[in-house]
Amino acid sequence: MQEALAGQLPDFDLVVKYSSGGHSNQTWYDGGATSKEILEMKSKTIGLKIKNDSTNKKAVRTFILTRNPSIPKLESDYFAKFKYQSEQEEYNKEFLEDFFREIESYDNEQLKGVVLIDMVKANGSSIKPGNLIEIALEAYNGDIEKVNKILQNINFSSWGTGGNNLGSALASTKVLLATEDEEAAQAYRIQNFIHDNLFLGDDLKIYLRFNVRHLDPNSPATSFDEANNSQYNFYRDSSGDIRSYEEGIGRLKTINQASEDFINNEIKKIYGEEFTNEYTVKISRQYARNFEAIVQLINKETGEPVIDIKPRFIRSLD
Repeated sequence: MQEALAGQLPDFDLVVKYSSGGHSNQTWYDGGATSKEILEMKSKTIGLKIKNDSTNKKAVRTFILTRNPSIPKLESDYFAKFKYQSEQEEYNKEFLEDFFREIESYDNEQLKGVVLIDMVKANGSSIKPGNLIEIALEAYNGDIEKVNKILQNINFSSWGTGGNNLGSALASTKVLLATEDEEAAQAYRIQNFIHDNLFLGDDLKIYLRFNVRHLDPNSPATSFDEANNSQYNFYRDSSGDIRSYEEGIGRLKTINQASEDFINNEIKKIYGEEFTNEYTVKISRQYARNFEAIVQLINKETGEPVIDIKPRFIRSLD
């Protein structure tokens, strides 16, 4: 849908920078295609012309972070990934430092065309939000106003397979760059950041894994896989027996509530108490495909989903 909509708009220039030159293979989802191959295919559908550089302010400027090419593929071995976590984090940090230095001089119009795409994982973010802010502050010598300007205008994506991630990120960035409704665009950016960086990030999985028994003491014992955010099985217990519908729904609500508590606490750290006094997040997982969820920013006063929002500033982590 987003790709089709973006394709109806006039063609924009597309400037791309890859962490691995675009030659890092993706997972089996995309037939082993590289990020560069996926982007070249998607750009044609979306109406983006790949350029080495562009002076046009209505240009999409894409920065793509992929897996450290020195780390082997480990999709099938969850525990082995931890062996290489520090290596990947250092690789991420170096790329993000370059990213922030490169966009430092961009004006607001150029920043709206910037999209940071995290393609390290098949599904989910490898960039922790706190680290993102810390690296930006370090790159800009602690200048919080400059960090605010950057992070309230750029787009972020890490959801889904390589093709879905790249396609939706490029398409939505093109649409946001074309729109003149800045408040609606700002709401979209914040909501997308919450979904991709907080809901799909590893920190929420760890939080649920260590808190699920406390939050749901009457449920059957929870296995490791079941406590993994992307592997919750609400309709079977840890022995494989099918739960009653009422028990499954109750468990689903419990996990949704735990997720909302975690995410709203993280948002308070990032956007500040003033923001969380006015807005809250609602999580609605599907019953059987619970790693896919509707993540909505809600106006506390009206109880309605937010469709526009006045520009807000990222707060200091202090």
